[in-house]
Amino acid sequence: MKKHLLILPILFFISGAVLAQTVVFWTDQSRTGPIKIYMNGKYCGTITKRYTSTPDCYASGCVTVTPPNKHNPWEAIANDGSRWSGDVKLSSGCNTLRLQDVNPPPRKQTSSNSNSSPTNTTTGGGGEALAGLGLALAGLAVVAGEVILNSDLYVSGIASDYYSGLEFGFRNNWNSHISFEQTVVWRYGLNKPLFPPFHTDTYGYNPFWEDYNYRSRSNWGCNFRMIYNFLDRDRIFGRNKPFMINPYVGFGCDYMQYDGFFTSGVVGFTFGSRRVKMDCRYTFGYDFRYQRIPVNQLQIGLIVAYQYRKFGFFKH
Repeated sequence: MKKHLLILPILFFISGAVLAQTVVFWTDQSRTGPIKIYMNGKYCGTITKRYTSTPDCYASGCVTVTPPNKHNPWEAIANDGSRWSGDVKLSSGCNTLRLQDVNPPPRKQTSSNSNSSPTNTTTGGGGEALAGLGLALAGLAVVAGEVILNSDLYVSGIASDYYSGLEFGFRNNWNSHISFEQTVVWRYGLNKPLFPPFHTDTYGYNPFWEDYNYRSRSNWGCNFRMIYNFLDRDRIFGRNKPFMINPYVGFGCDYMQYDGFFTSGVVGFTFGSRRVKMDCRYTFGYDFRYQRIPVNQLQIGLIVAYQYRKFGFFKH
């Protein structure tokens, strides 16, 4: 009787190991950067290595998951914005799922539970033309509204470890302390690093060689930020030569072509005259959903008040 009691747990253990299901997410490419895996809405891990042949479950640099349900929707998001999704169904043994490269990455990609590549869906030419026309009209309406609301003009140069670029747009002065910024952003991936302390791409052993996926690539976007100036914007220092300086902090929502939506914070100061000011700031962006840093940069810019007297909502 005791022998039977000892054998039963062993049989249960063996049967559980045989029937247990695991799935390993892996990739054979490095261009898209590290790939975060989510299953049933929960973060499961990040793919950090590439394999030339199918790895086993629990292989280093892959993500191995034990699906808990009969159907398990999953999503994979790469560092450059590439996406895959699908549904893992329960089956015994170690299952493999390869995430293949898509260049350029489409906005929406889907993959089945096999090793097939994600598919890309496109709309017809007429739909794209109408969408482009609508976007152009919306852009003209925004520019006209900004001019009517008597905005300041803002333009700045961007410098980070692996990209540089421009940020330009409008700055509405709500009152003597609060300003709102709406800008267009352009970034370009560099071939050589500028500031290693600002580097945020940790994929591969040397991101500026074969594993560097931002090199020589444009990235467009826009942002909306609220700025709080610690001093009154009209405060002048000095009598003979009026001079203005004002430190500030701010936060907002950003969108980039290859990074999606994320939040950002800025800290800096402006100095100059009422009409023309220089702007120096540090900008840090963080994607809370996918736990990554898409923006980490220094900016030097110029603010021009083309019509200093305010009216309407911005009158003070």
